[in-house]
Amino acid sequence: MNASMNKILGGALAAQVVLGAVMWWPRGDTTVAATPLLDVASADVTAIEVTGRITDGKAPDPVRLERRGPDGWVITSAWDYPADPKKVTDALDALTSVKVRSPIATNKTSHAQLKVGDAEYGRKVKVTAGDKTFDLVIGAAASKSVNVRKATEDAVYVGNGMSEWTLGDRARSYWDTSIVDADVTLVDTFSVSGPSGALALTKGAEGAWTAVGATEPVALDTKKVEDLLRKAVKLRMTEVMAGAAAPEHGLAAGHVVTFQSAGGEATTYTVGADQESAYAALQVDGKPWVYKIAKSTATAIRDASVASLSGAP
Repeated sequence: MNASMNKILGGALAAQVVLGAVMWWPRGDTTVAATPLLDVASADVTAIEVTGRITDGKAPDPVRLERRGPDGWVITSAWDYPADPKKVTDALDALTSVKVRSPIATNKTSHAQLKVGDAEYGRKVKVTAGDKTFDLVIGAAASKSVNVRKATEDAVYVGNGMSEWTLGDRARSYWDTSIVDADVTLVDTFSVSGPSGALALTKGAEGAWTAVGATEPVALDTKKVEDLLRKAVKLRMTEVMAGAAAPEHGLAAGHVVTFQSAGGEATTYTVGADQESAYAALQVDGKPWVYKIAKSTATAIRDASVASLSGAP
């Protein structure tokens, strides 16, 4: 009997604890009018810097973006690589739309628990709009909301409409991974030359591909050619490796690819040396950056030959 009664009392106590936690969980006073967290419009922001959470006792290098022109953004922390304007705008729209009410905490001792402390945080963000600068500390909260405070103040607020992950803390969060993007069906000439040999292809009026300069006619498999083109003229990077070519990228002895679409300009790029186990270096003519692409794509380009594209099995 005593055991049963203890279980009942224990259950009742647990329920009270849960209820108390729910009732006392910090939240803004909904009777207070909501006001913008930042007194600035998204279109007026000229720079933003995002630092991710500390891992293994060290904060990562911040990602920095700067507005260049009315619609252009560059990632200054990644060799001024162009940012995808939509990705930047979406992040800024979310941040500048956040409104807050009364603070959920005003004591510094609450910062770590709410993930807005000096060391325990989700994101540290610096927003610049002309001569205005806003330093924020952001931490994850319930649902699509964040705990946020201004770095120079102790008051912590709940901001709705964004999450900690809305503001990416890596350069890859803001660039477009597409580096070469042509319509396969419109490409009518393609060539690759390098240490493994040379290959030149042209498409006839009926859509059939032939090898240019072949000693004798070879029937090329249209599907095999198009499979190669899908890899070679629609390229995606995994990251920007460097702001300029270096010997370790192996571009001087790489495979040079050139293709052209009817009525369009030729595109040329160079596939360099393998990088690590699963990647290779690549540089597009006319651009300073060196990209990291999938090694499988690089291998398909290097190994392309009349024999590999012929109708023979």
